[in-house]
Amino acid sequence: MKTKRTAIVAFLLCAIMAIGIGFAAISKNLEINGNANLGMDSTGFSVAFVQADCSATGTDGTSTIVVGGDSTVATFTVNGLKNAGDTVTGTFTVKNTSSQNYNAILGTPSVAFGTGENAYKAHISVTTTGPVKTTLAQGETTTFTVTVELVKVINDASAQVTFMVLTQATSALPTA
Repeated sequence: MKTKRTAIVAFLLCAIMAIGIGFAAISKNLEINGNANLGMDSTGFSVAFVQADCSATGTDGTSTIVVGGDSTVATFTVNGLKNAGDTVTGTFTVKNTSSQNYNAILGTPSVAFGTGENAYKAHISVTTTGPVKTTLAQGETTTFTVTVELVKVINDASAQVTFMVLTQATSALPTA
């Protein structure tokens, strides 16, 4: 009887091993690999100049501002500064034109002069004020100004000074 029991136990062990081997032969492991991108996708983020106006004191009134084709560059041409104290002020309206719900964080505008402008740079003062609002929700606008003042008279009728006013806009998710 002991032999019979040993034979049954051996048979059952062999059967369990055969089932395990058979299951292993026909089973597959499934793996799920993934990446979690934690940074903000700023596709659809944009800001643009939507309006620009000139006002002048003591000049001939021929200064202009032209906003470029993609509305991210404005050319401010200042003419008619003849006497010390003459000024031209450009008022620039910036809009958060994002197609997605992003805030635009605006930096403080800074002035940079073109290369080779040292001869006349001391004759003018370029100052900025604003932006009035530094965080713009989607669709909101703000303004900043650029004032060019003739500080010292220039005796050269063809004198020209090139400058750029730079401001940076960064995207941010709105806070709840």
